[in-house]
Amino acid sequence: MPDWFLYLVVAFSITVTLIVIVLVAGVFRERGRTKKLLATGTPAEATVLEVRPTGVEVNSEFGVQLTLEVSPPSGSPYKVQLKAYVSPVHMPRVQPNQKVPVKIDPEDPEHVALDL
Repeated sequence: MPDWFLYLVVAFSITVTLIVIVLVAGVFRERGRTKKLLATGTPAEATVLEVRPTGVEVNSEFGVQLTLEVSPPSGSPYKVQLKAYVSPVHMPRVQPNQKVPVKIDPEDPEHVALDL
């Protein structure tokens, strides 16, 4: 086997490892942000307008892309899109035309988390 092939395999392996680390770190960072929002956010209700699976599953929870119409305690309803991980037990609640509890970030109302 030529030396260049070995270098190519090592470079490819390092690149793939770094990509996986970045993706996993992003998932954990977003989960931390969501956890904080669930603890400190403003409670509200939202209507599910659209649900699209992302094809990602983490800890037996399904990744979904949601379009919601959020009804804040004060103010007019507005639409947001968010990615969330939903337990199979809660998937029947996260369907079009269903009402779901959410938490709204008081500093950034576009940042919303499902409160299931």
